[in-house]
Amino acid sequence: APLGCRHTRCSVRLQADGSIADSRRAFLAQQRPTSGTEAFANTQWSLLLKMKGGGGTMFSVELREDMCCRFSDNDETGSWEAKEEWVVIAKPKGMFGDTIYLSAKLQLAEDRESRDRLVKGVVQRLGGSGSADIESALQDGLVSRSGAPRSIAVQAAAASAPNDGELKDIGSFGGITQLDADAWVAIDD
Repeated sequence: APLGCRHTRCSVRLQADGSIADSRRAFLAQQRPTSGTEAFANTQWSLLLKMKGGGGTMFSVELREDMCCRFSDNDETGSWEAKEEWVVIAKPKGMFGDTIYLSAKLQLAEDRESRDRLVKGVVQRLGGSGSADIESALQDGLVSRSGAPRSIAVQAAAASAPNDGELKDIGSFGGITQLDADAWVAIDD
């Protein structure tokens, strides 16, 4: 009887520990913002870019709280902004030495097994014929063709190089959040 009792107590404790961990994850998930700057600050993403002309690349980006970002494929520091569920990332020297702009919509994970994603991603850069007045085009609306908010960084780039043409779509991308330490522990269990 004592052995069976000890086994039951151990089993109950393991079940309780699992429930506590699940409750903690649920509580933290509920507290996490789902839009705006707070939803993206201090997150890390794996991104897969596909270029219209063929080819593509994959890299990671860390969106820091100070609105700067670091990339896994170069030492350049970029910037990012968010509005509602959209994020815009400026990646210096992203393509042939030019800054590229990545804009996408946050799609929250539907269950605890999946991860948040960036969807409807568009890759853009300044360039082209110079026939369009970028600055006025950017001021006409806060939203680009993809639905993403116009970025202050893009506006600044256009203002500093108004003869570089218009913002051109050069590809698409998607992203998935990278696993944090708690997630790796959960996988190991």
